[in-house]
Amino acid sequence: MSSLLVIEVSPGGEHSVSRAITGEYVTAWKAAHADGQVIVKDLATNPVPHLDAEAIFAGYTPEESRSSGMVGITRPVTSSWYSTHSAQLMLKSFLPSSHSLE
Repeated sequence: MSSLLVIEVSPGGEHSVSRAITGEYVTAWKAAHADGQVIVKDLATNPVPHLDAEAIFAGYTPEESRSSGMVGITRPVTSSWYSTHSAQLMLKSFLPSSHSLE
């Protein structure tokens, strides 16, 4: 089964040109891959947590050995963003500010 990972980054919501273009692409991709899976991550509404040194090292430190700042941190990015997606095609939805549709 084919999969498509769509990463939305535009904060423009329904007014975003890049999201509209992405939507058209996803529609065409679904038509060509009837059994395919589309995975959508919207970084504008659900941003990836900030990673600082403490957050990174928390993932490699046993819970009982973590500092007070590490308590409650459990690999915030790895488990929820990277390891669950093995999409064959990734579509990132944004247009650089210098891009023109004309």
